Amino acid sequence: MGVPGRAECLHYVTDRGEGLRPRGTTLWPEPTSVPPTQTVKIVRLEHNGNSNPEPLAYERFKLLMGNLEKVKVEVEGPTPSPNCPKAPPRWP
Repeated sequence: MGVPGRAECLHYVTDRGEGLRPRGTTLWPEPTSVPPTQTVKIVRLEHNGNSNPEPLAYERFKLLMGNLEKVKVEVEGPTPSPNCPKAPPRWP
C-alpha cells in the first residue's frame, strides 16, 4: 500500500474529520456580563527565567474563569522576588 492521500490523512489525524472548527473562528473567549461570585488574586513573580512566556495567557485565563466559573481574577505583577536575583541579560 502506498502513501495515503490527503483525505486519508485527515481521516486518521482528526478522528474522521469530526470536531473541526470552521474557518474564521477563534479560541479567544468573549467577555460576559455575569456578576462574579468570588474574587481571586494572582501575583506574578519575576525570576531568573522567562517570567512572562505568554503575555496574553493571564488575560485569557481571566476571561475563561469569569465565563465558566463566575470567578473574578485579579492579576498583579510582575513583582520582583526577594529570594531570586534578577538574571543578567541573555545577549551582550
